[in-house]
Amino acid sequence: MTKRFAIVLTIFFIFVQPLIAHADVIMGNDFYEKNKGKLEPLNRSFYVNGRNGRADARDEPGAASGMYGFVNGRIIEIAYVYNHKGTYWGIPPMGHAYARTGWFRMDELLLCYNSTDFEAEHDDELYNYNGDFEVLRTSEEFYVWQWPGSDREKIMYPVNEDTSLDDDNSIRGRYAYMDDDGREWVYVNIWHGSYGSSYRGTVNGWVCMSDPGNNSLPAFNPAPEPRAWVPGKTIDWRSEASPQGGSVSATNNARNNTAASANNSGNPESGFPILPVIIFSAFVVVSISAVAILLFRKR
Repeated sequence: MTKRFAIVLTIFFIFVQPLIAHADVIMGNDFYEKNKGKLEPLNRSFYVNGRNGRADARDEPGAASGMYGFVNGRIIEIAYVYNHKGTYWGIPPMGHAYARTGWFRMDELLLCYNSTDFEAEHDDELYNYNGDFEVLRTSEEFYVWQWPGSDREKIMYPVNEDTSLDDDNSIRGRYAYMDDDGREWVYVNIWHGSYGSSYRGTVNGWVCMSDPGNNSLPAFNPAPEPRAWVPGKTIDWRSEASPQGGSVSATNNARNNTAASANNSGNPESGFPILPVIIFSAFVVVSISAVAILLFRKR
């Protein structure tokens, strides 16, 4: 019996080692873990704009070979940047949104305009919102925009028994903006609502309080051309775009999402896929169980 048990354990460890290695690759990045104190937080979206039509991620800044790549025009998130011998590299957020998390050269990415940029540009036009949200609570649905008049993706927030906004603490307004046509917009935080059993969390963005359920409002404030990111400098989005800013092949047309799918992220075009790991893990577990049953039945 001892001999058979030893055989089962040996088989188990032979199969489990690759899984441990792959889990380490999927969940994080060694260079990131060892250099956390030297990283600068960024948390911005970028267009991929590589020299050869794509940008490849490296296991660490300055590495020669790539792990996986994104084609130009793809939007990715960069959480932190690192200065490696005068060249900045950025890394996406940790987790399963990307099959493998690696480092991208920041000069192969272009910065996307976002709500923070809008608020900085219109700081003198923003004011405190002192109204209520009854119009949202009584709507069947309303739309949350990235900024007033944005031409980018909107979130459709359905108001029903699963996404009730009856709780006074469920929605908060930070500040408001009046556009040139007299429509009032409010930046809201919705954090108490839920969407069925699959979604519960925060939705942040701008709502047109004058016409919250209208998905056909004009995109009167489209995003400027993406720009090259410069460390430590604030971009003047109202100036002419740099030559580099117009070279990206962008496919980020305005789309509509529901609150349930707003936080979904895509996987890379190439790299180590997650699904095979899951299938392989299930295969290993079933195989080990079958071997164990056969061995102990012959006792």
